[in-house]
Amino acid sequence: MTEPSSIMDLCAQLFAQWTEQGAMIAATEGYERGALDAAEGKPERETLPYDIHRMYKDDYQRGYREGYEHGNEQPQF
Repeated sequence: MTEPSSIMDLCAQLFAQWTEQGAMIAATEGYERGALDAAEGKPERETLPYDIHRMYKDDYQRGYREGYEHGNEQPQF
């Protein structure tokens, strides 16, 4: 990676690393962990697992919240 010459260059380099696939994986893992924690009666976790990169923290947390709140609901038929 080259040395950024401005804040815009730095942001462009960082956003280029973010991928939709990585965000989806992080959100899915968060959902599964949240659903398991809720099923086991554990309190919500604030920490990010070691295998999720910090740039996907928001995606993971959004998935976790959804899984924790709605992952164990019965489908309405």
